[in-house]
Amino acid sequence: MKLTIVRTDKKKIQHLTVKSVEWFLERIKTDTKAEDIGKLREHIARFGDDGNYEGNAPIAMIYPSVEMAKAENGNLEIVGFNNLICLHIAGLMTQNDIKEVKEASKILPTTYAAFTGSDGKSVEVLVSVAQKDTESKPQTEQEMDAFCAAAYEVAFGAYGGLLPKPIERQSAKARSCFRMTLDSEPYYNPQVTPMMIQRGFAGEHNNRKSSHEDEIPEIREVNLKLYQDYELLYKRASEEAFLETEDIVESQRYDAYITELASKLCNMDVPEEEAFLHIRNHHIYKKIFDEAKARAIVSAVYSEEKPKRRKEGVMTSVETRRLIEFLTTRYVFRYNKVMGYTEYRPNNTWVQDWTPCDENVINGMTIEARLSNLDVKDKDIRRYVHSNMIRKIDPITDYLLKCYDEWDGETDHIAMLARCVPCNIPQWEKWFKKWFLYMVAQWVMPQKEYGNSIVPLLISPQGDGKTMYCRMILPDELQWGFLENLDVSEKRNTLQSMHNFLLINLDEFNSISTKLQEGFLKNVIQLPNVKIKRPYGKHVEEFRRYASFIATTNETNVLSDPTGSRRFICVNLTAPINTDYKPNYKALYGQAYRMVMNRDMEWWFNASEVKEIMEHNRQFQLTPAAIQYFDEYFEVVNDENKGEWMSPTAIYDELRKIAGSGLKANGVLTFGRYLSNMPDIRMKRTRKGKIYLVKRKEK
Repeated sequence: MKLTIVRTDKKKIQHLTVKSVEWFLERIKTDTKAEDIGKLREHIARFGDDGNYEGNAPIAMIYPSVEMAKAENGNLEIVGFNNLICLHIAGLMTQNDIKEVKEASKILPTTYAAFTGSDGKSVEVLVSVAQKDTESKPQTEQEMDAFCAAAYEVAFGAYGGLLPKPIERQSAKARSCFRMTLDSEPYYNPQVTPMMIQRGFAGEHNNRKSSHEDEIPEIREVNLKLYQDYELLYKRASEEAFLETEDIVESQRYDAYITELASKLCNMDVPEEEAFLHIRNHHIYKKIFDEAKARAIVSAVYSEEKPKRRKEGVMTSVETRRLIEFLTTRYVFRYNKVMGYTEYRPNNTWVQDWTPCDENVINGMTIEARLSNLDVKDKDIRRYVHSNMIRKIDPITDYLLKCYDEWDGETDHIAMLARCVPCNIPQWEKWFKKWFLYMVAQWVMPQKEYGNSIVPLLISPQGDGKTMYCRMILPDELQWGFLENLDVSEKRNTLQSMHNFLLINLDEFNSISTKLQEGFLKNVIQLPNVKIKRPYGKHVEEFRRYASFIATTNETNVLSDPTGSRRFICVNLTAPINTDYKPNYKALYGQAYRMVMNRDMEWWFNASEVKEIMEHNRQFQLTPAAIQYFDEYFEVVNDENKGEWMSPTAIYDELRKIAGSGLKANGVLTFGRYLSNMPDIRMKRTRKGKIYLVKRKEK
C-alpha cells in the first residue's frame, strides 16, 4: 500500500512522490534538518492554525486514501484506492491525552496506524475499510468519494464511543489529506482487519456533509441535497416510529410517536435542530400539532439520549454549559473579520443566509432560551456571541481559495468581462485588467503606500446597463460587499464603507460637487488604509481598506479638477453593455487570485500609463465659463512676435470686462490652474508669478 505525498513550493508548483506506509511511518519519527514541523507547531502555538505558515515554508500534504500520479497537463489523477480513511481527534492539550487516544485506538483491529498530528495537539487514526459482499474497489473518483463518506460515518460511530476524546467531524473524500507530521512513536498494525461497509450504504450517505464541535453537529455549508438526505432518514424513522406506537391508546399515541421519532432520529445522528425542522415541516398543518410541545419533546429526547462530553479541567457552571449547548444546537455562529461583527443562521439545511447578530436577534434568542427553561439574560447571550469562542472567518479569502484551481491558466476571463463594455478605447482591456487585479490584490494583501486609486467611469445615456454591469463584477458569494448608494459628502460613513465593503459604485457621478471631487474624494481614493473612530470609541484607529471604486454617469463633461484627472478612466460607451453575459466567477477570480499571488502582471499604473489616462480624460473635462470666454477672445501661440506675455490676473480682468457678472471676482486662482494645465501653452516664471504667451483674437 502506498501513500501520495504532495508538496507545493512557493511558486505554486506541485511536486508528487509516492511512498509506502512503512516509509512514511519511519519518516515521521524525525524532523527535517530545517525543523519544518517543529517551526510549524511553534507558529500554531503562538498564532493559532491560521493557514498563513505554509506561505513561508510549504509543508507536504499526505493523501492516505488514494495513490495519485501527475498527468501530462500537470493535474493530479487518482490511479489507485487504498481502502483507508482518516479520523482526526483534535484539542489534545497534553502528551498524556495523545497517548490515551493512541492506546484506545489500538483496541480495534481495524486501526491501521495512529500518530500525532502536525499541530502536536491532535491524533490522526488511519482506519482500514472494505466494501462488504464484494472484492472490487470503487473505480471512479465519484464512487470513491461516496464510499469514503459512508465508511467515515461507520468508523465515526465505532470509534466515537471508544476514544476518550471526541472526534472532530470532517468531510471525507478520496482526496482528503493532512499535513506532514512528527511522531517518534507512531502505532502501526500491518495485520489489520478491514472494517466492513455494507453495500448500498454509500449511496445513502453520498454528498452528506456536516461539521461537529464536540458533540454538537454544525452544518457549515448549506446544501439542498443534504436536506434531502435527512428527509430520507426522517421517512425511515417515521415509518419505524409509527409501527412501534400503533398499539398505544389514542390519547397518548401522538406524543409517544413524536418521542419515538425524535429518539430514532437522534440515533441516526441527525442534528437536533434538523430533526425538529423535519418534524415541524411534516406536522405543522395538523390540528393536533403543538410546535412548542414538539420542541420540548425533541429537546428532552436529545438531552437524555446523547451523552454529554465534558472537557477535563474546564470549570464552567451548569447554566453556562446549558446555554452554550442551547445556542450551538439551535444556531451556527461565525465572526466576519471583514464586516467586523458576529453572524448567525439556524443550524439546519433550510435557511441559507447569514444574518448579523444585532440587538433584535439577541433579544429573540434570549426569549427562546427562557422558553426552554434556561435562566439567562440577554447579557449572557451577548457575552457569548461577542466572545472569542466564536470561530473567525474571512469570507473573501475563503472564496478565493475555492477559486484557486478553477482557472485553466489560459482563458482570459478578465478580458472577457472587459469586452462586455463596448467603447473606442484601444487600451480598455489592459486598463480594466489592471484595475481588476488591483481590486483583488487589495482584498488579499494590505497596501502600504497607496490603495487602488483608479476608478473606471462608465458614461452613456440611461438604460445602457451601467449599474447592472457594476453589480455583475462580484459573484453572489461576495454581493454583500457591493455598495451603490454611498453619500460621499458624509465623510465618516465613506471611510467606514471603504473598510466594510469590497466594491463601491459612485452612481450618478455628476451629482458629486466639484468641491468634493477636487478635495475629499480625490484624497480618499488613493488611501491604503482608513483612520476612523468606532461608535462610542475614545481613540481614532486604523482599519484596512478593502473597497475599490467604480462610477457611472449620464453626462459627458464630469471631471472638474483643473489640474487634470489621473484617478479616473472615462469610458464613453458606443452601445449598450452586454449584461446577458454570465461570467464563470470561479475561473474569473481564480485567474485574478493566481495572477496576484504569483505576481504575473503589474496591477499598478506606471508614469507613462498615467500620462495616457490624463490625456484621454481631457475630452471629459468640465469647461468653466472663464475658459470658454478665453477660447472665444484669446488663442495660444508659440511665436513671441505674434503674441504677448500676460499673467492670469491680466487675462481674467479683460475677460470680466467682457463677461461682466458672468465671471466671479474671486475666480482668478481657479482660472490660473486651468491655464497651467492647458496643452501647448507657453509659460514662464517671473518674480511676480507665472505669465503665459497668448494672442487676442480679432473681432
